[in-house]
Amino acid sequence: MSEPLTRKDFQDLADMRYEDAQALYRSGRHAAAYYMAGYAVECALKACIAARTKEFDFPPPPDRTKTIYSHGLSELLKFLQLEDDLRTAGITQNLWKFVEQWKVDSRYDVSIGMLRAKQMLDAVGATPDGVLAWLKSRW
Repeated sequence: MSEPLTRKDFQDLADMRYEDAQALYRSGRHAAAYYMAGYAVECALKACIAARTKEFDFPPPPDRTKTIYSHGLSELLKFLQLEDDLRTAGITQNLWKFVEQWKVDSRYDVSIGMLRAKQMLDAVGATPDGVLAWLKSRW
């Protein structure tokens, strides 16, 4: 069994997966780029969760643990209780509306084209108001 992932692991994964998304987009692999950009957001959300845990805390109740291991971006955001912060985040809130449509099953969606992939990469990676930058300020 492998070691549990740390906050730093999730931070690194978020950055690496966004870079992967950009490379996939540049090579014309638009559906894969869309999926990987969403996966970068999932990793960033999990880095935020890891930032809120303490080494010797008793594990959370099973219903909360299920959410932590979820791939649902909105569920993870809700678990972190960041909805109010997002509502006041201006541009980031509008970008989140696009990003939150991502589903783990989008890895099977071959119909995602260049425009939708570009919108996802822009929403995730825009600076200073992109979703990834916003999450990084909270991890």
